[in-house]
Parts: sequence; C-alpha cells; structure tokens
Amino acid sequence: MEALSKVCPDVYLDTMGYAFTMPLFKYVGGCKVGCYVHYPTISTDMLQAVKSRRAAFNNRRSIANSALFTKLKLIYYKVNIK
Repeated sequence: MEALSKVCPDVYLDTMGYAFTMPLFKYVGGCKVGCYVHYPTISTDMLQAVKSRRAAFNNRRSIANSALFTKLKLIYYKVNIK
C-alpha cells in the first residue's frame, strides 16, 4: 500500500510469483498488470521433497532417482531464493 500511495506505476510487472499483489495493483492502483512466472514460489515443503529425493508435483521421478540431478536442483532453488 505504501508503494501505491507514494509512486503508483502505470504498469506493474510481477516476476516473483506473488500473484496476490496483482489484484492490489490493478484494482486499488489502477495499473496495467502482467507477470512472468516460470515457477511457483519456492516453499519449504517443495525443498523437503527434493532434499528427501521423493517424487512429487515439483520433483520428477527421474530427478528424485538421481543424486546428481537432486543436487543440481537444490542449487537451482538456492540461487532463485536469494
């Protein structure tokens, strides 16, 4: 709300996957909104599924079965969390 009240943009582009902000900027701020989200917000349950090498909605069986791919995916997640 502070951002909207101080400097309301003409266009709001979400690249982090926090979809709840888009209606706020659209309906409260009157902005045009768009997004680029290649993956949902990384959560602790998603990290746990990968760490435990368990196949899940975010962890294909081929990745879960490979120690190397699991390690690479954890590195990818760590880079994207920062």
